[in-house]
Amino acid sequence: MARSISPLTRRRLAAFRRNRRGHVSLWLLLGLFVTSLCAELLASSRPLLLGYRGELYFPVFAAYPETAR
Repeated sequence: MARSISPLTRRRLAAFRRNRRGHVSLWLLLGLFVTSLCAELLASSRPLLLGYRGELYFPVFAAYPETAR
């Protein structure tokens, strides 16, 4: 079921697309929003990747015992 857009809405969308500052602001806000979705992972107290004695560990995704070599 296709929904038609009114002529007023079409004019408003066209005006928004011509407004460069508004267009850039929209993409900037969308980018910041997507980044904020990952904020808990990025600001965690646990490292994302850890290299120790030639081995790679991922402490964010798995719990390793203190005796792990």
